[in-house]
Amino acid sequence: MAWFDLGRLFKGQSPQERLLRAGIRADIAMAAGRMAGDPRSDPTVREVATQLPDDETALRLMEGRYGKVMGLLVLTDRRVLFFGHEYVGGPLAEVELTSIDRISSGGSVRTGTSVTVTGPDVALTVDRGLALSGEQFAEAVREVRFGSAPVERRDPLEVLAELRVMRDSGRLSEEEFQKQKRRLVDEL
Repeated sequence: MAWFDLGRLFKGQSPQERLLRAGIRADIAMAAGRMAGDPRSDPTVREVATQLPDDETALRLMEGRYGKVMGLLVLTDRRVLFFGHEYVGGPLAEVELTSIDRISSGGSVRTGTSVTVTGPDVALTVDRGLALSGEQFAEAVREVRFGSAPVERRDPLEVLAELRVMRDSGRLSEEEFQKQKRRLVDEL
């Protein structure tokens, strides 16, 4: 075993690799990999994957609390949704991007960060976010909704190259590789 492989053995898999191996769509796995969280969120990430249609792209996830329920706040190219941990059957709250008037964040690393998405008939607040996740999530919503900066999207050819490496190393099945490849081609 080469030296770099030993280092990887001790470090473990990245969140994206772990979720891709579990059969989670690439966009959801990448969004989950950018959030401050750990493998205990994987069941909720799987729920997100079963609920999002194939033509809707997950852009960012944030762990936090909505009301008294801990779960994941999800930004897609169409909506902001909240999925509770240990709840199945869909999101507990959702707001269409086109109806968002305002997005704000607050809190601190010590007390936890919060995000509030406001529309004409809705206010969705998620608090107890880890580290700077509230600010990062709010900025991502602003970028997508109001166009304040380009949306963070990876080059589909770069993603395809990563998927090929995972397939060739046995970490991704041929069937899942083909499914993700079709999805990437459809995005071009």
